[in-house]
Amino acid sequence: NASTFCLSVRGEDPSPALMQALKGTQFQIAPVSQCHDKGGMQVGIGSVTATAADSADGVVGASCGPNCGGTELYTLRKVGNGWKVTSYRLGSIN
Repeated sequence: NASTFCLSVRGEDPSPALMQALKGTQFQIAPVSQCHDKGGMQVGIGSVTATAADSADGVVGASCGPNCGGTELYTLRKVGNGWKVTSYRLGSIN
């Protein structure tokens, strides 16, 4: 289904807690293991690397076919008990 986002986190299915948190969004999101042969946009949250005690860099990739997709690079900053995206840039595009 082209309107489904198939989500992975570091190559695996997202945790049940993350899937529950995403349930109230306007998007139809499924764990990547449930998307084989169903089409949809493949979205992968890659590694997040600490660059200091209060900052980190992360990668998100998306693919909808062999000539459709790309990656974005994110910088995060610790804010209170959570993290906030402070910048992003295009990493690659197909």
